[in-house]
Amino acid sequence: MTVFAKTSASKKTLKTLIDVMEKKGIEYIDFDIAINDQVKEFEHPKGTVRQNVSMWVSQTKEAQEEKKPKFFVANGRANYTDGKVTIVSKDVVKTGTIQFDDSQTEAAQVLPEDDGLPF
Repeated sequence: MTVFAKTSASKKTLKTLIDVMEKKGIEYIDFDIAINDQVKEFEHPKGTVRQNVSMWVSQTKEAQEEKKPKFFVANGRANYTDGKVTIVSKDVVKTGTIQFDDSQTEAAQVLPEDDGLPF
């Protein structure tokens, strides 16, 4: 299985993550990454941006149930796949097939208005 994706994160977002980690004494952060088969388009001063990859700070089950907003770290695009995805869980491996639109361009970073990190 191979999927390559490119994401972009701003210095402001990364600094926020580091500041919160240092304040709370955290050494590592877990991230969730979604690669979607539908492409979102955004207008940017440099032209239309297409993206289908998002990365955010992982949430606890309680935060998900409370529908707390995700803290998005990066957005981007998948730029290669062999069409197969292997899902790894504790004791099961599942394989499936995915397909992406080949016409994607550079990614735009969409930042949250606040620094409401879930940790």
